[in-house]
Amino acid sequence: MPSETCPVCSKPLVEGADFCPFCGNKRIPSDTSAAIDSYIQSQLNLELSKRLKDQQSVVREIADQAEDVVWTRIKRYTVLVALLPTVILGAIAFFGITTVNDVSKRIEPIIRDAENRAKAAKTTIEETASQVDAVKASLDRLSSDVDAQTKRVAEKNSEMSQKLAALDAAASEAQKKGETYQAHSEELSARLDAMEKALETKVEQISNQVDDISIRRTYPNLGEKLFVTLDGSRWKGKSAKGSNEKWVSIWVGANAISDFYPSQFEQLMAELKAHNYTPILGMFGVGGPYSSGVGSFEGSAETATVFYFNKDSEQLATTVCAIASKTLSVNGCKPQFVDQNSFPKDDIRKLIIEQSGLDCQLALNPRSK
Repeated sequence: MPSETCPVCSKPLVEGADFCPFCGNKRIPSDTSAAIDSYIQSQLNLELSKRLKDQQSVVREIADQAEDVVWTRIKRYTVLVALLPTVILGAIAFFGITTVNDVSKRIEPIIRDAENRAKAAKTTIEETASQVDAVKASLDRLSSDVDAQTKRVAEKNSEMSQKLAALDAAASEAQKKGETYQAHSEELSARLDAMEKALETKVEQISNQVDDISIRRTYPNLGEKLFVTLDGSRWKGKSAKGSNEKWVSIWVGANAISDFYPSQFEQLMAELKAHNYTPILGMFGVGGPYSSGVGSFEGSAETATVFYFNKDSEQLATTVCAIASKTLSVNGCKPQFVDQNSFPKDDIRKLIIEQSGLDCQLALNPRSK
């Protein structure tokens, strides 16, 4: 621990001595000196806090901390400072200092030391103020840089927001176009599917038509219904027959054609017409899926036979027999009833009798030799 020095001659004091061995100055107790130093330091700190009270928040914080320290010390030594005058007076009385001059001589070194310390403290305050000014300037520059950076960030944020908004708008527009293209694509796909189906149907139709043409060329009447024919041509049928007409079919067997003359047939037809009968020459048959003819509706050994198909036509058949016997010079011509219900279901004779409208048939066979 360093030794104390005399405040008058600045020479070291002897530990435990009450007077300076060099100049004889009365030594002030260390507690009293510490109290005086503390009071001066608190005043300096108070002045410093006043000068720094208008600085930035960081500087104010430093000043507040310094002020707290000062006030702490002031509180600590308040009692000592309050007792200082009493101590000084007691010391004067104790050491027998009776005149103001003596007091002045003894106090002046202490005051000069205090002034020196005040000057040193002032210098320290000025240096601290200079440092505070530098810190403030640095803080101002930092604040300016922060403001500039904040402004740049705000501008960048605004620019980025605009770009993001433009990007969102472009994305929305692209999405709308995509949806439009998708709808158009789906429509085109539906059209293509319809065209494909139509084409398949058309190809199938053409294929069917080709097959149908090939089938009809080979079997032209395939699938058609049977219809009545006369010598291979479609017969008009009973729908064309008058209510009072009587139709008489005349069929001549191939082997019997040479047994009759045209004049005989002319006379036969004239007689039939004279009796209001309609003579029909030729062979009845069927057409449609196939073609077939029917000569005589029933078998008979006679040269001339008249077949009738309704019981009410018996008289008509008898008259036709008489006319045939007279004009064709045949013997034994007799009427013969044909029961169509006795035919099988698919017998074409039944179809011809039902749909042709014939009342009877004159069938001629070769003359017996």
